Amino acid sequence: MLASIALMPTPAHACSRAGAGFTHAKRVIPIDGALVFGWRCEKTCTSEDVPASLEVFARNLEDPELLAEVPIAGTVVRRGVSDSGGFGVWRPSQPLTAGQSYLAKASGQAMQGIEFSAVASLEFEPRQLSVQATVTKHELSTGDLICCESSRKDSCRFGAPLCFSLQRREMAGLTLVFQGLPTEESQWLYRTTYQADDLPPTVVESRPVPSTEHGFLEVAERYCYLVEAESVVSGERFVVAEGCVRPDFTSLDTWSISRDERAESLITCLEPPEGFADEWRAARQALNQDGGADRQVEETSPVLAEDDPIDNTVIEDGPGGCRVHSGRANLSALLTSLLLLGLARRKRTSA
Repeated sequence: MLASIALMPTPAHACSRAGAGFTHAKRVIPIDGALVFGWRCEKTCTSEDVPASLEVFARNLEDPELLAEVPIAGTVVRRGVSDSGGFGVWRPSQPLTAGQSYLAKASGQAMQGIEFSAVASLEFEPRQLSVQATVTKHELSTGDLICCESSRKDSCRFGAPLCFSLQRREMAGLTLVFQGLPTEESQWLYRTTYQADDLPPTVVESRPVPSTEHGFLEVAERYCYLVEAESVVSGERFVVAEGCVRPDFTSLDTWSISRDERAESLITCLEPPEGFADEWRAARQALNQDGGADRQVEETSPVLAEDDPIDNTVIEDGPGGCRVHSGRANLSALLTSLLLLGLARRKRTSA
């Protein structure tokens, strides 16, 4: 098991999320620079979900509503994923035209594009960042998964696979909040190295974001970070922030949930999970006695099983939330995607 994972809390039943697409609307880049774009994934996010190519068109200077018929030649030279979502870097084959506006779209996809304009030059120098670093305890669902079909008729998951766990564990989350970020016109990517004591480090690349969070499954005396800015034009790297945080805790605990919590999870099932028929019937009976259908049942988040592989994958809901969880008839495929949910409750913070 790896020592650390990327943290990204996800709501249990978000049914109104946007689909895949660019995460910002406009950019300014130098004529000999690159377009750094953010990408919101529709399902579990990997670098393969970020567009491998863009179609870029120049806008007509006299009538901006008109686009040139022939796209600008260029290449997506880099794709990646961080706890803030996917990102990519597009480089034009030839210098762009200063003062010209452009529209970039994901090749072969009918969705909103990203606007950007070109300027003769843009400041490339990276800035030293002021970082507020804290270590926080999180609760993480863990252990064997119990799966069933959702019973919530008012939910987009009705009849869809739903999984939960009867165990919880704690993990340490290192949060970095940055001050002095470059502007949206930045030509830099961030490369952050996380390390707990002498455990193997984890490197995460991202575009500039206000904050980031990384999780560690092992307790340590120090949780450290090294942030480098890398030019998307020259490839040069500069250290812009580094430091370590000592936690105010000395253990990360694991425990089983209470009987009441078990009942709250089981009543979200349309039918009893295997081996839990008696508990399920008792929970449903208690629900009926306590108001039945008038009572709002909180749907349990999918969880991470402790024996599952852990990586830096980011989970994001798709349109309506439904397609993320209920759009798959194959339950094993669903479970493969459930890597890191149920992290919402924090227990303790230290600076």
